[in-house]
Amino acid sequence: MDTTQTEALAISSSSNGPGVASRGGPWWLALAGLLPSAATFLFGGFLVVLVIPFLFPPLRRWRAFAYGLFAGVVLVRVLMGLGVNPVVSWAQARVIERIESSLGGEVTYDNADGDPLNGWLRFEGVRVAIPDLNGSVQITQLTVNAGAFMLHRPDGVSVTGRGFTVVVDAGNDRLEDWLSSREKHDGEPVSLDLEEGVLEVRGGVGAVFAVPHLAGRAALDGWALHVAMSQAAITVKERTHTLDVFGGVSVGDTGDGFRVDVDLRAVEPELGHGVMRGSLRPGSDTFVACTIDELNLKPLWARYRVMDEYDGVAYGHVKISGELGRLVLDFDLGISDYSYYHTTAMGLERENSFILPGAELAGRTVLIDGREIEFENVTLLAPEATLATGKQMNARGSGLVVLNGRYPKLSGRLEAIVESGEINQGVTWATEQRESLQDVTPNLVLVGEQFPHLDLAWEVEVRELTLKTAPLSGSVSGKLEGTFYKEEGARVGKLRAGGELVLGDGKVDCLGLQGDMTGRLIFNPSAPPRHATLRGQITGSVGETPVDCEVTGEISHPGFIFKSMTMSPEALGRKIYRYSAHALTPGEELARRSECVRIFGAYAAGQQNPFEARNMGKVSFGFK
Repeated sequence: MDTTQTEALAISSSSNGPGVASRGGPWWLALAGLLPSAATFLFGGFLVVLVIPFLFPPLRRWRAFAYGLFAGVVLVRVLMGLGVNPVVSWAQARVIERIESSLGGEVTYDNADGDPLNGWLRFEGVRVAIPDLNGSVQITQLTVNAGAFMLHRPDGVSVTGRGFTVVVDAGNDRLEDWLSSREKHDGEPVSLDLEEGVLEVRGGVGAVFAVPHLAGRAALDGWALHVAMSQAAITVKERTHTLDVFGGVSVGDTGDGFRVDVDLRAVEPELGHGVMRGSLRPGSDTFVACTIDELNLKPLWARYRVMDEYDGVAYGHVKISGELGRLVLDFDLGISDYSYYHTTAMGLERENSFILPGAELAGRTVLIDGREIEFENVTLLAPEATLATGKQMNARGSGLVVLNGRYPKLSGRLEAIVESGEINQGVTWATEQRESLQDVTPNLVLVGEQFPHLDLAWEVEVRELTLKTAPLSGSVSGKLEGTFYKEEGARVGKLRAGGELVLGDGKVDCLGLQGDMTGRLIFNPSAPPRHATLRGQITGSVGETPVDCEVTGEISHPGFIFKSMTMSPEALGRKIYRYSAHALTPGEELARRSECVRIFGAYAAGQQNPFEARNMGKVSFGFK
């Protein structure tokens, strides 16, 4: 078929496009296609689907635009693969700036990527310093979701992560001041959800918490943070206690001021278990109530002391208030099967332990920076208690002890009632004997000497104290009061007593002398107890010879004045040594000599005259 000139021109014009090629059209169309490809940084490689319409005949004249768009998308994807994305970089900069302004330290991380279309950023190996707390935050993986195109998310910005470690120094109220000074959030709401972490709090009281879940939220009306715990390792005075924890702690300020809410149960398999619930607000009367279901004293005390032991089970309530650097603990506890043993005070004899079947412990202690403890009317009340133990002396009754002061300098008072007891130390003035009646001291005094510094006022009512102090027996009663002072650095304390003990039913059985004794032991608060004054009377006989003797002097150096003498002192002394209602057997003679040696000394026994002990310097005899 022949083609006309007009048709040939039409075909030629159609094959060359709309006549723009001659004016350089494809070049500027290609350049125009490159420009929208930059949106790939925001929308991703899906932008390449916009090339598809240009494959259809009606839009073929714009194919250069499609080529430019396709090439641009490929180029942007290559740049994104190399880590270049201005949209993500801008979003990352915003996130980092917000974290740095919140925590106050520089943010570093190992890797980061993001998806602007879906609105998320992911950081790996995040590290942030907290200069105000001498601490830091480390997060293995952190994801921020800010909504589509990094513009808006209806529920606010979501921050999630896993594998975190938070270290803070709470000393000198740093943590409390830092938390309470957090400014209100002025942007869109932010939620925080972290898993599998560790929270370490340093300071006077050190603590490391295993945190399976940490959740928080910040909005215009305030902020809140909840820390769920599974385990806690708390260090007090360099001793660590590991507890299984069920529950958690919440902190925040939702418009009514900074507060700390506690709701948890703690279990320490060896020590016991309890529950803590309540709120703390700085500067208010709020408190956390701790209910102690069971607290075993023996393993607890063993972690802090070696020379002595406490045993028993405590239970009751503790109110915790104050601030982190000054925790106030008001407690009211009951104690069952309470006992105390000290190697020195009990003479290495565990059976000499103090026993309190039941006791009440109440008062206040203040823990200052986890290092110092202040006592405020800490009171131990025991309706039934051991007051003295040992071979020389034992006593039972009731007691009350009140302590005040900052450890180790303590002061207080002791009130006790002796219902029953015994003194089992014979009277002796022999220089060969190491122990004598005047040296008997209740081992409660030895317990007091274990305190570094103690200033104690005391009062004791003795209702009955049996004397088994051969050759004297009977019982004494009375009321004593005084002081005990142990200065820091001193090995022993100073005991002073005032008042008197009365002997009304005394019996004397000394060699051949039998009789009755009445008297008083008068204590001077200005002198040691061994200088207490004796005032008494012995009436009896040696066979048919009557004896009337006045007792005077001090307990450490008594004087015996024999009155209405019917024979010489020498004859009376020998008669006291030899007399017996029946003839002494050889064994009885040996026993009598041993008795004289123990009481009056070997020289007096050799002379068969107890009055010869006056030359030993520990006893005096007078005759009228």
